[in-house]
Amino acid sequence: PAFRTAVSELEEKGWLEHRDYSAAEIRHWIGFSAGDMWKSFQPDFTSRQRETGSSRIGALMTEAIRAGRARLYPGTEETLEILAASYDLWFLSNCKISYMESHRQMFGLDRWFVRYLCTEAYGFIAKEEILLQAADPDRRYIAVGDKAQDRQMAGRTGIPFVGCAYGFGTPEELAGADL
Repeated sequence: PAFRTAVSELEEKGWLEHRDYSAAEIRHWIGFSAGDMWKSFQPDFTSRQRETGSSRIGALMTEAIRAGRARLYPGTEETLEILAASYDLWFLSNCKISYMESHRQMFGLDRWFVRYLCTEAYGFIAKEEILLQAADPDRRYIAVGDKAQDRQMAGRTGIPFVGCAYGFGTPEELAGADL
């Protein structure tokens, strides 16, 4: 909904021609950093146009989360309880800080996660660079995710990858997962 609303507003500004985007097209961009999403979605936009669109989508998503319209997938809380009992869980995402903090507060994520890393806090560098900076070389890590970016980060850092079929990724994006 945030994407569709922001695109409609950009159309009203005359920045975009009207077009109906399929759910599959929109899902494709989920998991990208905001900058990478806009470079892929509208490569001819100026940096001001990208920032305007990105900020609007972010604000709309944060509003929806705070209004209680976000939901965890069924079984998420039980799974996180089990994992957090034996492992230190880190939240590593291409998201913006406001998005992460909204979810953290809405769902009480501190019950499970001990560390939060999002690309905005690191100038939108790649997740694998963040992980390499933050990780203790004497510890073992596993990446869990639902998008190609998650699988690629795991591959580039040499850690096992658990692909989750519950989310926005496609089976093709998860091909090559260790589990």
